Amino acid sequence: MIASRYFICGKIASLIDLQMSSRDDLKAILTFGKESLSESYLVDPKESVQFMTVFYNPPENAYDFGLGVVKVSSP
Repeated sequence: MIASRYFICGKIASLIDLQMSSRDDLKAILTFGKESLSESYLVDPKESVQFMTVFYNPPENAYDFGLGVVKVSSP
């Protein structure tokens, strides 16, 4: 494993954010904070949810990426 990251689905950065924001600013954009808990929502079966994460300076030979669901919560 080269790198890993935990994140919550549902947050997306704009192209401008990706081009202009610092690492800390992007982390804040892509992370749910206490103040944004009201943004969370229920996902119905077979519904999709957007997600985004950013890896900085991946090795040139990194060509395969995987995603694994770590936790699913029921209301």
